Amino acid sequence: MRSSWREIAAVIRRLLFGLLLIAAASLLLLFSESGRGAEKGPGAPQRRLYFTGYTDSPMNEDCLQGVLDGLASAGWVRGRDYDLTIRNAQGDMTTLNSIIDDAAQRRPDVLFTSSTPTLQVALRKITDFPVVFTNSADPLAAGAGLSFENHRPNVTGTCTMSDFDGMVSFLEALKPGVDLIGTLFVPGEINSVVYRDRLERTARRAGIALESIPVSSPSEVSGAAQVLCSKGIDAVVQVADNLTSASIAGIIQQARVSHIPVLVFLSEDVRQGAVAAVARDYRQAGRDAAKSALRILGGESCARIPIRLVSRTKVIINARAAREFGLPLNDALRRRADEVVEDR
Repeated sequence: MRSSWREIAAVIRRLLFGLLLIAAASLLLLFSESGRGAEKGPGAPQRRLYFTGYTDSPMNEDCLQGVLDGLASAGWVRGRDYDLTIRNAQGDMTTLNSIIDDAAQRRPDVLFTSSTPTLQVALRKITDFPVVFTNSADPLAAGAGLSFENHRPNVTGTCTMSDFDGMVSFLEALKPGVDLIGTLFVPGEINSVVYRDRLERTARRAGIALESIPVSSPSEVSGAAQVLCSKGIDAVVQVADNLTSASIAGIIQQARVSHIPVLVFLSEDVRQGAVAAVARDYRQAGRDAAKSALRILGGESCARIPIRLVSRTKVIINARAAREFGLPLNDALRRRADEVVEDR
């Protein structure tokens, strides 16, 4: 009898052990199923992504490349793990509306938007699938939400508000005694107006006044820059927007004629002859947006992913341009720079 009880107990132990193994396997399957949205590799479902920008600009190109970098860093291969539609409105609002309508009809797994106008149109037209923005100066003013945490449930992304405190601090170190700066801005671009206002407030706190002139088309930029440089300004500090970014070479040329240094918020503009850039890293902004998108593709609710400020800012100095304007680069200034370009 004792022998039979021992046999029964052994059977029960084996059954319990088997049940524990089944439970462990079930839990493992449950966790793996929760991450199926971010599957990649042969056999995984191909995800449909859509990227749209408002204009051809260095900011837009950097953001797009950053998105591609971010996906690649996570092991995602285009054509295998995801299909990406890329559209650009070339600065035309009618075209932009048609592009967003096309995205709404296709219903991709994630729509990436680059620029504030693109985000604004997407906010008006899309409510039922995720929108991840990048290259937006003030997404809250554009209508994305009340705060970085309390935003529309299908919208999140990366804010690229310029570093105005950093710019004014750098300008004061580069050109002590500056008391009047100038910029062009675009009344039709909300990000441009926001940037102009932020620059004015930040400069005022440092005792620096801002002279600003509105422009509405590429044909107006050169003349407006000439007028700006006639206002007795100590430096042009050009805010970043779609129109003036595409015309920065003309702004810098007019400033050079008047022997007025130009400082910018876009790193690419240093190649055009600007003295320095205190620039958000737009490629990093694209990478940051890709991280948010990957969380969504992994099954996380867009509503639970906060909007974030771009995670990197760069200071780039054009040493040759600084010398042309008689601006010495001491060791302290060089230490503040992420890059000092000697030969441009």
